[in-house]
Amino acid sequence: MRPVVVFGGYGTFGSLVSRELAAQGVPVIVAGRDGERAQALAEELGAPHQAAKADVTDRHSCRRAVEERSVAVSCAGPFGKLGPALLDA
Repeated sequence: MRPVVVFGGYGTFGSLVSRELAAQGVPVIVAGRDGERAQALAEELGAPHQAAKADVTDRHSCRRAVEERSVAVSCAGPFGKLGPALLDA
């Protein structure tokens, strides 16, 4: 199974999504602007979960995070101010 990238995956809502996916056996890549926070949650989830530093307002950053992944989930916010960078990626 390919990993699911959860943008904003260490935030209030995103951490719930990341934890539930992990509990269901889905490999998670916790992604966000703060690489240290993403790494901390990925380590808490344990193997095979990973972290990625990525900014949903930067198309190139998003593209690197979603490369060869089947699913990307956006839990980053505030939603009204993010723009289309993740969708473009």
